[in-house]
Amino acid sequence: MAAFAAGDLDAFGQLVGRYRDAIVHFCRQMTPDWHAAEDAAQETFVGLFRCRERYTPTAPCRALLYRLARNACIDAARRRRPAEEAPTESADPRPTPAATAEARAEAAAVRCALGRITALQREVLVLAHFQGLTYTEIAGALGVPVGTVCSRAAAGYRALRRALGG
Repeated sequence: MAAFAAGDLDAFGQLVGRYRDAIVHFCRQMTPDWHAAEDAAQETFVGLFRCRERYTPTAPCRALLYRLARNACIDAARRRRPAEEAPTESADPRPTPAATAEARAEAAAVRCALGRITALQREVLVLAHFQGLTYTEIAGALGVPVGTVCSRAAAGYRALRRALGG
């Protein structure tokens, strides 16, 4: 990231190559379909390109990318109209409409519940549960101690259970 911030465009290509799949997967967990996830991931890297001159080497690049991705997903959700939330039958890989409806209802409930917990808790839960990062990796990405990650995760899971009515 330091090389890219200094103007090395090849370094940007390397960052995209290294983090693209993880960012798309993260966006997929935060948005309703692959098209929205791809768009949010693209916006993430556009945002990274735009903020390169303000990058400080003390901030972890990975944390910055996930922050940009989260913001891109939030922006996409704000722009999305209700009619766009239901993909066409041909775009859905699930075998039945009933399974699709059930999965969508569960995903919507989790997304809604995630929206009710603090941003710090949500970030830790998404990185741990959906991205599969260890608490040590999350601590490194966020620049906080592992104990802080553990406490945010525990509080987040409690808050998520309450938000889901459990």
